[in-house]
Amino acid sequence: MTLNQEDPAKTSIYESTISLLRQNLKDTVEGRKNWGEIVSIAYAKAKGITAFLSDESGLQTLVDEHLNIGTSDMPSPYDIKVIRVRDFILWLKDVGEKRKVAKFIWLGCGDRSELERRKKYFDENIWPI
Repeated sequence: MTLNQEDPAKTSIYESTISLLRQNLKDTVEGRKNWGEIVSIAYAKAKGITAFLSDESGLQTLVDEHLNIGTSDMPSPYDIKVIRVRDFILWLKDVGEKRKVAKFIWLGCGDRSELERRKKYFDENIWPI
């Protein structure tokens, strides 16, 4: 992901957000553990993207504590809402999307090394046949 180099404000937001999240997301290792979440949220913040899919359970809390400016009573239109991938898949099921499409999305959101485990989890726990 890259930002338009002609917009130093967005680049600054991106870099500052990475720094802030890196300090507050435990066990972060650049290029490895939690790094994808950090740079993706930083990108979303810099670009004004307000919806973010993730498998990380505590990510909304981190975003609320360190990035979002609204409250539960009065959310800001600039706040980032983390949507769990599992919840998104269940929503697809509820609205009548095809199982095949949902499974494709589920498998695409995970690590390739865990493909078989994710297939089994989907088939047994998320959308049994």
